[in-house]
Amino acid sequence: MVGSENIPKTGGCIIAPNHVSYLDPPVAGASVGRHVVFMAFEGLYHYPSLKYWIRHMGCIPVFRGTGNRKALMEAVSQLKLGKCVCIFPEGKRVPPGQTGEAQSGIALMAEMADVPVVPMAITGTQPWYRNYFGFLPWFSKINVRIGKPIFGERRSTTESRSELHKRFSEKILNEIRRLKADVA
Repeated sequence: MVGSENIPKTGGCIIAPNHVSYLDPPVAGASVGRHVVFMAFEGLYHYPSLKYWIRHMGCIPVFRGTGNRKALMEAVSQLKLGKCVCIFPEGKRVPPGQTGEAQSGIALMAEMADVPVVPMAITGTQPWYRNYFGFLPWFSKINVRIGKPIFGERRSTTESRSELHKRFSEKILNEIRRLKADVA
């Protein structure tokens, strides 16, 4: 792991890793050194084997395709309490070798809670992309690179709030891509 010193020791922050496999959330959580509250796809709550872990970790359920105001407000509340919240900027797993589109929710959360976003690149978990609980790819080496915190920006006079959020979310995703390229 490279860059663990970039995780704030105290205060709220958003952890923003890339997401290609089911192994990414535990890798991200283990890399932070603080308790992490995850934004988790609500469909995961339907798996008995995951339900206990998800609730025990204090995950916030996210319903795709909706405004998710309740999830957003819960995440902002946790951030204001000084906790780390992990959200995947693309909003879902993205197949290895592909790139997804940055979702603007991460920028909105950062703005509302006035916290930095810490980009994180995870590589080596790609063999787990479609692997739920079967074959364990022991041969893969997992690398984690943590970037410097990114703070929100002020919008220009010609820029709408949604344009600012989109631009800031893209900035975060581009930094994650840069961190991933540094590993190769």
